Amino acid sequence: MSPSHLELDRTGDFYLAANQGLTTDRLNAGIQTTKFKDFARIANEWARKSKKKLLKEMQIQADDGEVIKLKASPITLTGAW
Repeated sequence: MSPSHLELDRTGDFYLAANQGLTTDRLNAGIQTTKFKDFARIANEWARKSKKKLLKEMQIQADDGEVIKLKASPITLTGAW
């Protein structure tokens, strides 16, 4: 990301300026759409803690009959909205 719109020199350079008014306007317009409501529902379901425990070990079988053992490793998700 470029520090200024005047420093966009190469392909792929971009500049991002925070604009609270525009963000509020776009969110208010988008919140009325079905796709926004679907996205909010999906995000809400995804963020819930699963009631099922993940298996620590599983097996899959290839077309040739070979059985492959899979072991789960701890996954950490990080992020912010």
